[in-house]
Amino acid sequence: MLVTVAGLDMLSARGSAYVHGWRGEAELYETPGEYHVYFLNKPDSEKAAKEMEVLVNFINGDQVSNTASRMDA
Repeated sequence: MLVTVAGLDMLSARGSAYVHGWRGEAELYETPGEYHVYFLNKPDSEKAAKEMEVLVNFINGDQVSNTASRMDA
């Protein structure tokens, strides 16, 4: 399971807790400095492109690393 959160989203803590409480395999991808669904308002941004890349790679079965895939601010 992959959970993505935006760092400034009021729901980001819930997403993180969900991943840490999940009993199966789960990965968290965080985009710091952005709000909920930021990628809808900024679809051409570098952060949105990176998040889409992570999502596509996950769907294709590629492993997502919690640290390597994080988009730093």
